[in-house]
Amino acid sequence: MEIPLAMLPVGAKGKIVGIHGGRGIVRRLSDMGFVPDVEVKIVHSHTSHNPRRGGPLVVEVKDSRIALGRGVAMKIMVQEVDY
Repeated sequence: MEIPLAMLPVGAKGKIVGIHGGRGIVRRLSDMGFVPDVEVKIVHSHTSHNPRRGGPLVVEVKDSRIALGRGVAMKIMVQEVDY
């Protein structure tokens, strides 16, 4: 099942299946390593402290940790991976 990256809980892993957005955001994310078939992991989510507020996510992708705004993370579609 395909869900936005922002919906994964902390510690969960997902495999990128696509990015919904214009050329600019798709290019920027792909330059950072967010490309189809790459595995990502949610390291930290601001909402784990206060679920009523949005906030950035810290995501591990290709041995790097990147902070993403929740709006951008909603554009990255993933398939949850169970290990």
